[in-house]
Amino acid sequence: MGWKLLYYLIRAIEIYSYIIVLDALLSWFLSPFNKFRRFIEKVCEPVVSIFTPASNWLMRKGGLPMRLDNIMAMLALTLLAQLLRFIMSYVLFRI
Repeated sequence: MGWKLLYYLIRAIEIYSYIIVLDALLSWFLSPFNKFRRFIEKVCEPVVSIFTPASNWLMRKGGLPMRLDNIMAMLALTLLAQLLRFIMSYVLFRI
């Protein structure tokens, strides 16, 4: 029963990663005042804001021309999902 919950948690993390990608793409094509874009930004903001200081530091010190906080957040969520998959497969299928 608990493994189904872990499976759904992994799926939720993957869906949230896709929403972060959608947020990055919408920032290129939609106005900042668009209601749908603002909604997606508010949904992504709790996770993306964790990586904003690192992204700003890379922009200042590293000379990068764009923010990378969405990419960093997506990478962290992907790694978390993979870690959870590994734990689940190790516990379920160990011999």
